Amino acid sequence: MNRTHRSLWNSALGTWVAAPENARARGKGGRAALCMAKACALTAAVWCAGLPAAHACVAGNTDQLAACIAGNDSVIDLTASITLTRNLPVLSRSVTINGGQNQNQSFMLDGDGKYRGLVIGAGTTTVNNLIMQNLRAQGGNGGTDYIPGGGGMGAGGAVFVMTSAGADLNNVRIIGSSAVGGSGGAPLDQSIGNNSGGGVGGGGGMGGNGGGFVAGATAVARGGGGLFDDGGVGLAGTTVFFRIGGIGGGPAGGAGGNQSSGENGGLYSGGGGAANALDETTIRRGGSGGFGGGGGGGARFGGGAASQSGGEGGFGGGGGGGTRAAGQAALAVAGAGAGPTSLRVLVGSAEGTAAPALSFQDSLP
Repeated sequence: MNRTHRSLWNSALGTWVAAPENARARGKGGRAALCMAKACALTAAVWCAGLPAAHACVAGNTDQLAACIAGNDSVIDLTASITLTRNLPVLSRSVTINGGQNQNQSFMLDGDGKYRGLVIGAGTTTVNNLIMQNLRAQGGNGGTDYIPGGGGMGAGGAVFVMTSAGADLNNVRIIGSSAVGGSGGAPLDQSIGNNSGGGVGGGGGMGGNGGGFVAGATAVARGGGGLFDDGGVGLAGTTVFFRIGGIGGGPAGGAGGNQSSGENGGLYSGGGGAANALDETTIRRGGSGGFGGGGGGGARFGGGAASQSGGEGGFGGGGGGGTRAAGQAALAVAGAGAGPTSLRVLVGSAEGTAAPALSFQDSLP
């Protein structure tokens, strides 16, 4: 006896019935299978249509490229050669930059001898088919003042890669790019005294200048320069002892001291300058710079036997100017600059560079 059977829909009885295994299915069972197949296909199509398509940000000038770098797209396609009119933002995510669609098409990124190329702060940046030329990393100058600040480091004219980041360059040529350190500020003539606005200069950052003397400035400590931005010169107060130190340059610049020491700068930013001290024993130091930022200047007045130290520069930043009490051996006690004590430099693929065009920051001890 054949004990193998299957269930089929009997439209006459309006129910499922047992039938031999070789019976053919018709009616509702066949339609159900067809409907199921169509539903699966439709579901798959809808699911596939919902997947986000890869999108490239396109750039043909400085502003467009800066917007692409600051955006969220994972691919940036250049549509023309670009001559920079300002420094580009820091790359803070993994991204691919295509200078051309193949090795026979390479657009140019030209720094016009004034602007640096790519600063890679996080993630891995892949650059394909690009000519990078005339790019310049100019370290910020220390503030020129009654007591000057130290200069910042120049590094990575074409590409600077921070320790936590990476770079992959494919069919990239670097031509005529350079990195130049900033100069320490010059001391002003001693005739620039209290009433003439002579103060304490901020340290230069990796690009921004330390705050320094300008006509009409108040006699107080200046802010340190940031990666790109200059330090501030300070604000006037009701008396010489209530003046506010200059703010540090950069997106997270340290606030200038208000009857206090200057605050430390954050990432890519300089430290704030100190307020003037109120008495012979009060110590007011300049704020330290963050990565790429210079230190703020120490207090211009007060302190007596106490030294008013300038803030230390962050990686690549110059120290802020500082003062000692009268009668001590030295007039200026600048904060230490955190220079390239463990910097790797790769220049094998660069042509005609005056100084390192590709720089990689190692972890500092």
